Amino acid sequence: MVSPRRAWLQGRRLLILLARKARRVLGTERTVYVDERAEEYRGYWAGGAQRIGAEFHDLTDRAWEVRRGGRRTRIFISHVQMNDTVVSDLASDKAFCYRLASEAGVPVPRHATFTLAELRRAVEFCGGRKGPYVVKPAENTSAGIGVTTQVKTRRELERAALLASLFSPTYLVEEMIPGESCRLLYIGGEFVHGVRRRGLRVVGNGGSTVSQLLQKEGLNRSRLDTNALWTLQAQGLMPASVIAEGREALVRSLPPGVARRRELRTVYTEAITELVGPRLREEIGRVVAAIECELAGVDVITFDPRLSLGETGGVFLEVNPAPGLHHHYISQEDHQNHPVTASLLEYLLRKRP
Repeated sequence: MVSPRRAWLQGRRLLILLARKARRVLGTERTVYVDERAEEYRGYWAGGAQRIGAEFHDLTDRAWEVRRGGRRTRIFISHVQMNDTVVSDLASDKAFCYRLASEAGVPVPRHATFTLAELRRAVEFCGGRKGPYVVKPAENTSAGIGVTTQVKTRRELERAALLASLFSPTYLVEEMIPGESCRLLYIGGEFVHGVRRRGLRVVGNGGSTVSQLLQKEGLNRSRLDTNALWTLQAQGLMPASVIAEGREALVRSLPPGVARRRELRTVYTEAITELVGPRLREEIGRVVAAIECELAGVDVITFDPRLSLGETGGVFLEVNPAPGLHHHYISQEDHQNHPVTASLLEYLLRKRP
């Protein structure tokens, strides 16, 4: 017989599922997924093929073939002929990837895996700390699906666990780390491109407080929400702190106007390829090698990509074996010269018959 508590949880879970479906049906869900970007991706691949002197051919409205010098490779929207199913399945297991990263000496957030029936254990894991924590499906998801951030209370944890359970039988509870979300793209073990979601930053003048600097930028004190106070505290700062001249401080890890906590899809806003330092490149390269992922979009949290994660208090988050390449189309140069798709097609045509 199902206990009253279990029945109540299942009822709430059903309501969350119905609400998500209703948003899709009513058109209030604004997220555009990769499978809905076929025409956009066709332009990326056609542009990349042109840059490397290859022929581009349509196979279907969502599949294409690139040929050059007797060699060819096929593409299905964002999927290419790299990473076998074993690699992809292992890369989708977030706890497994955390273990490999830790063994490679790369920092990861404090975390643990639970089932929906183990909610009490999840609460105990948080240990009465205020958090915040992140709750996410433990496997087989991406693009922020089923993820809740800024979890602090038992009620929030319960709600987040129910959401995550819609997509995976187990969910991760992990310490939320302050910093900016960055995506580093590796092809054949080599770093080729980086992007980040730039947060709210201020530059000190040696006399103004954080609050005053925000006002000078036309942003009022209301920007100093929970996320901002937590981010400042991690840097040893407060709203009343005076920032040294020339020092850039991250005030809020999310851009102005972004406040969602549930299923917040990361939208990258600036290319940082030239900023990514050799220590971070090598550090994440070790994780990519351990997972044996030929094509990998690696998510990290850091205050400064010029330094290693250990130096900034940052962490490795996850590996995407089928990364959305549209994330790397930010600058005008990206759209004109197609550096990512050109590099990827060069690699594919070299290795394939």
